[in-house]
Amino acid sequence: MFGYVIPNQAALSPEAQARYRSAYCGLCRRIGVLHGTRGRLTLSYDLTFLDLLLCSLYEGESACVTGCDHCPIHPIRKINWRHSGPTDYCADLSVALHYYNAEDKWKDDHNLLGLGYEKLLSGCRTDAGPNQLSGGFRYELSGN
Repeated sequence: MFGYVIPNQAALSPEAQARYRSAYCGLCRRIGVLHGTRGRLTLSYDLTFLDLLLCSLYEGESACVTGCDHCPIHPIRKINWRHSGPTDYCADLSVALHYYNAEDKWKDDHNLLGLGYEKLLSGCRTDAGPNQLSGGFRYELSGN
């Protein structure tokens, strides 16, 4: 289930809008670097929110990289972007969640779009567990 998190642009200040947009573009860039162009199809506001949350929680633990560059979606004008350690985790999680969502749609409903999306993402799927994340960011799940 994706699509529950949608930014309310009208309620955000211009600075917050710029930060959200740069995080969104940073996540897209990291997905592209780690999983290729096909992986970029998994970009969502849900994982962008998680990225912003984790970057805020772990601020100072990993370097924040910022830049301004062209991308496949915006080839003419340069776009500001930013990412840090948790962004790689969110990129891996985005691809994995979308892959397993598509796989589930095929297994449960024999949805042909689910099968096609699963096959499309199968080349960039990651099997990274909670302690084997990209970029050296370590995230531990604590069980009770």
